[in-house]
Amino acid sequence: MNKLIRRNPYSLMDEIFNQNLQETKNPFHKESHCGTMPRANILETEKSYIIELAAPGMEKENFKINLEKNVLNIEGENGLDDAQYTHQEFCYENFNRRFVLPKEADMNKIKAEYKDGILIISIEKREEALIKNKEIKIS
Repeated sequence: MNKLIRRNPYSLMDEIFNQNLQETKNPFHKESHCGTMPRANILETEKSYIIELAAPGMEKENFKINLEKNVLNIEGENGLDDAQYTHQEFCYENFNRRFVLPKEADMNKIKAEYKDGILIISIEKREEALIKNKEIKIS
């Protein structure tokens, strides 16, 4: 037998309205949406993998990157400043991200740079993993 579930079709509208009303009262809404991990983008190109980690406000000295077998480990440590923010969204102190690298990745050809708040890690593919075009002659 099916159970009937009572739903209020206006509950979502009420939630949105109340949230916007609260923000109207205080334009610097005190609620914080802090995450503990920086966001990452992963891109695969023909010759490499690229990991982009959004970590604004850090220095390159705050990162430690190491490789354990096929696991890339990225640690970040960011000391908090003394500012009293009214709203803060990028507020992670310490983080540890791990990425399992595919077998096509060349573990000896990994480069990293930190630019404009983004940590960019480039991992070249092994030579034998690259697709090569080859003409096959018919005998």
